Parts: sequence; C-alpha cells; structure tokens
Amino acid sequence: SVTLASSFPVAPPRPLPNYPASGGLARASASGASTINTEPPKFAFLSEREPAMYHASEGDVVRSSAIHLLHPVNQALSLWTGNGVLCQSEATANGIRGDITYYRGTRAFAVVEFKKRGLIKPAEFTAAIKTITAATPEATFVAQANNRANPENTFFDGDSTILMKQASSYAINHRTRYVALFNWDALVLCNFSQLDPAKSKQTLIMDGIGNYCDIEVIPFTQSHRMRISLLGFLAEAYNGTP
Repeated sequence: SVTLASSFPVAPPRPLPNYPASGGLARASASGASTINTEPPKFAFLSEREPAMYHASEGDVVRSSAIHLLHPVNQALSLWTGNGVLCQSEATANGIRGDITYYRGTRAFAVVEFKKRGLIKPAEFTAAIKTITAATPEATFVAQANNRANPENTFFDGDSTILMKQASSYAINHRTRYVALFNWDALVLCNFSQLDPAKSKQTLIMDGIGNYCDIEVIPFTQSHRMRISLLGFLAEAYNGTP
C-alpha cells in the first residue's frame, strides 16, 4: 500500500484519528458450519500492489495514478500549503480540457495530463534537449529546427510533437508555465520558461509559447523519483505563478 511515509522518506508518519468506540472487548465467533469447517491460511505477507490493476486505456492509467501518484503528492502539497490547493479533474479553459488542474484560489498554476501506455517515449523527449553555449546560441537551434523535415519546425519528433503541442496549449490557455505529462512509462515535467503567466490569455495566444522550454524526463526505471519530483514541480508552480 502507498503511504506518505513510504512515498516521501522525510515525511513524518501520521496516525489515524482516534475516534471514540463503544468500549468493551469483542470476540469473534463462527456464524455457521461453513465457517467452522473452513481452514484459515497458514500465514500472510504484505501486499505491495493491487492485482486488479491493468493498463489497457488512458482511463486505467488515470485510476492507478490517482492512488499511487496523485494522492500522496496532493496530501503532502496540501500539508505544505495549509490546505491552500484545489485539484480539479477535466477543467476546461477556452475549450481546452486538462485531466488535472491545480488551483491556488481561482488561479490555475499547473496542469497534469495523463496518456495511454506507450504514447510517451522518453527517447523522443530527450532527443530534443539542447545545450545553449556561446558557440551554439539559441538562434542556432531555432534555425536548425526551422530547416528540419518536421512540419512543426521542432526537434520533438514522433508522438512527442503532438504531446508537446497539447502541453503548450494547456500552458497558454491556463496561463501557467507548468505542465506535466504522465503515462506510467514516464513522467515529463515541462516548464515553459519563456511564457509570461502575468500576461492575458489573448496576448499569450498571439505571442505563442516561445522557442524552448525546460524539461525533465523521468522514466519508469526511476519511478522512485516520480512522486518527490512531481511534488517539487507543483511547489515551484505554486510559488512561481502570479
């Protein structure tokens, strides 16, 4: 089972509320011959997963993520902000509907979008990561992207083209730099650092998303980093969105 303590090793364990009970000691009793004649198991072990979980659709990913990813992250985020965060499913902004939108009051500050297994290919995202230096400034990569065969003039190829277009649309329409993509195979954290969230939606639609974004890709092989990384991402979004 997933607990805050196991999700975040630095988090203190929190006991359950101590609700009043009727008092007295109860004793178990067999209700019939069937119970009396049935043998119990010899021993037990701690279950680590829900056997019924199976990922055949995006909805399956959403269901698993609500338990194993969002719940512990949301609990920690709520504790840190003093319950100052709202988490809404399928919120629509200007006709764009995100799976999960985080709010500080009425202000959206981050979006988490879920995808079907197999759609997020980490290699497609890491291939688009460039390093700006004095020898290769931003303008160099912009020119290279404009000359590529990709019709969107980007280094994001394959399925990542559409996924980044969608993430960019969420960022513009919700006026936030922070959009995460998750499909269990990988967590992709996008910070559209050239977007100014203080501007109006109409201005952002005209200006676009900018030439680049900051990105971190966490594959399933590093899934132990996913919760703490998403928590830090949302905390930065909470503090960094006007």
